[in-house]
Amino acid sequence: CVNSEAKMSAQDDLGELKSLLRGLLVSNAKAMTVYDLQRDFKSQEGRDIPYRTYGYNTLLEFLCSVPDTVKVRLK
Repeated sequence: CVNSEAKMSAQDDLGELKSLLRGLLVSNAKAMTVYDLQRDFKSQEGRDIPYRTYGYNTLLEFLCSVPDTVKVRLK
């Protein structure tokens, strides 16, 4: 049961993180760079986007894994 509770907590945390990211993106009328998103998140939340918590090595990898929240365009 402890593992399932931890898993639910991680899913809840991911849902909250996605909501925060969505809010930042919606409040900005133009496209944002990954740097801009990280800067705005840190300014609002006082911490970096915790992508390593979810097993990703880079922020870009994490953002690409949440297409329901972020649309990533590579140049």
